[in-house]
Amino acid sequence: MNIRKIFLNLLNEQIVLKGTKTKPIVDAIKNRNPVSFYYSGPRKPEKNSVLAGNRIKSELVAIGLSKKGNLIVRGWVQPPSVSKKGFEDHGWRTFMVSRMSNIQILTDEIFNTKRPKYKEGDDNLMSVTYVTSNWTDKPEVKQKEPEMQKPDQLPQPKSDEKPDQLPQPKSDEKPSKEPEIKTNSKFEVDVYNILKTKIKEINGKKVVSTEDYQNSLNDLYKRKENEWIENQKKIGGNIRPGEGTRNRFRTDSEAELKNLLKSDNVEISDEEQIELQETIKRFKSLISY
Repeated sequence: MNIRKIFLNLLNEQIVLKGTKTKPIVDAIKNRNPVSFYYSGPRKPEKNSVLAGNRIKSELVAIGLSKKGNLIVRGWVQPPSVSKKGFEDHGWRTFMVSRMSNIQILTDEIFNTKRPKYKEGDDNLMSVTYVTSNWTDKPEVKQKEPEMQKPDQLPQPKSDEKPDQLPQPKSDEKPSKEPEIKTNSKFEVDVYNILKTKIKEINGKKVVSTEDYQNSLNDLYKRKENEWIENQKKIGGNIRPGEGTRNRFRTDSEAELKNLLKSDNVEISDEEQIELQETIKRFKSLISY
């Protein structure tokens, strides 16, 4: 290896070790802190595709350059992490750092087990290995800050004192009327306001078409799903809702929209169906004469 190449490798190593994104990963590898993150592929070609999703408490043991020049990490992962090929053979995986996001370093935890097939020293799948886990020193675990202690007992009134009483309602006072509609979603009203612009009045009835209703239903469903996914990302959970969760989104969205339509006396029907119903009604009235 010539001097120029050695210099470039050293320069590249310093950039990697001190980068805003990579330094926390490097520290986690050295200190053996588990790392949770979201991984995004690749998806093509199919045979080389990787299932996108969260990797939970991965035990990263090395960082370096792949033989193609990409910055990668090697780590041991297990369920509930997602994996296209599963974990029956082993849990070793390599990840491109550029495809990792929502990285969370668990500085209050360490891993102490050398997993099966673990090899000391440089990773033979890397053209250059920058950092590997330090197994000789006992890493310092950063403890979480203690929570403020609550007082054991609140002060009690003296025996000759009566606690303040809350004001009681007068006998002739009636509670204020509850609103007929209770919104369960911050998206519900927004979606319904859009749908209201498509309401038509036909033969004295307020009507929204089946197609417009279904489009609004799908819009509300998607907003609920996206909010759920964002919340899952924050806690490092699975971002692919199961069948039960999807059914709940659909049921809640349908109930919320229909309640709002009912409160405004709006029917879900197509114009052609209403005209057909009116024609049948007129025809029946003529027959009755």
